[in-house]
Amino acid sequence: MASASCEVVLAAHTIDRVDDLGRLLRQVHRILKPGMPLVLSMSHPYADISPEHPYGTGARTIGEWFTALTRANFRTDQLHELGATAHHPAPTALVLRARKEGS
Repeated sequence: MASASCEVVLAAHTIDRVDDLGRLLRQVHRILKPGMPLVLSMSHPYADISPEHPYGTGARTIGEWFTALTRANFRTDQLHELGATAHHPAPTALVLRARKEGS
């Protein structure tokens, strides 16, 4: 795909467990037009918490997502934590929107 050719990239529950996240984000940065969004949705990192799996031992933490996006020259401008209910008080889904910075 040509550089700076896309106006949006959407990754719906597809890249949360990719091994080389930095490389993938650099490629997304390459194909996005400046200022355009990358929208990510994934299972919320809190959803897997248990005594056997403390926060940060399974899925990437929210902080790790922010760090990876910043290092790939994205600015996160939206974060939504969805799925919390009276029966399940922790959010089950995380949605992030980040915009490409630079050219």
